[in-house]
Amino acid sequence: MHVKIKPKTYGPLTVRSDDGTNLAFETEAGHRAQAALTPAADAMSPSDLMLAALANCIAISMRMAAQQMALELGALDVSATATKATDLPNRFGRFDVVVRTSVAVDASRSDGLLRRTKDICTVSNTLGAEVALQLNP
Repeated sequence: MHVKIKPKTYGPLTVRSDDGTNLAFETEAGHRAQAALTPAADAMSPSDLMLAALANCIAISMRMAAQQMALELGALDVSATATKATDLPNRFGRFDVVVRTSVAVDASRSDGLLRRTKDICTVSNTLGAEVALQLNP
């Protein structure tokens, strides 16, 4: 079976760097946030943004997968961590994502839910690293 996907463009997302330490980004829709070289109280680092994109995409994708499977998940909490690769070039070599649901998913259906979730998530499919996805009720 051949699946045809319509092309879609995202962005632009614009980053402004005033003096090398202060960064800000703005989306096409006008959403603005502070960014920083490293995690800070009032700003997100590039790694924070990548983890946020991955966790958000997994949450959205799991909702879509659950709907396709007629599953109720209740509230979701998604936690994402990244581990840096131990060789060059500098990059993340692995991402671990844990999803907690307020409604238990039957063990016989959880593997299918995880598989569909990963298949749907554009961010995890784009990353050039292993994405380990786990479901914990």
